[in-house]
Amino acid sequence: MVAKRSDLQLEESSLNYQSLNWEIVFGCTLAIIAALLAINDLGGGRYGDDELQLANEKSSAYQWYQSKSIKESLVEGQKDLLTTLLQAEAIAPGKQESLAALNSELGQKVLRYKKEKNEILLGSAAVGKENWAQDVEGEMGKVTRSDGCYGFRGGNFLRGRF
Repeated sequence: MVAKRSDLQLEESSLNYQSLNWEIVFGCTLAIIAALLAINDLGGGRYGDDELQLANEKSSAYQWYQSKSIKESLVEGQKDLLTTLLQAEAIAPGKQESLAALNSELGQKVLRYKKEKNEILLGSAAVGKENWAQDVEGEMGKVTRSDGCYGFRGGNFLRGRF
């Protein structure tokens, strides 16, 4: 019986040693994988923020362009209405001159909005200094476009005039 006990103790200690060995292997493997994932997360987080910022800038540029389009459409509608009223002679003769001048001013606004939209799409450098129409924070020529991303040099879209 003594021999059987020692055999059992030897088997139990062998099993304990093998299970302890596997626990160490799995524990170290998990620690290495966790360290690699942490390093990957640190490096990946930097690029994720850049992507979010780029997406926000693109969205802001789109909203800026759309606001110019809406303003242009409204002014064109006013101009068309005035032109129709003037051509139909529905305006009293004494008021026609002032409304014709207003109609001319509205035409100038439409042209300005078209130039501003073009500058937003292409950037200040692409349209040339003579075609700058959009001022940003009181300065002309700050609208930029690079790699499909629109923006301002030295600022952000929310500071610009929409």
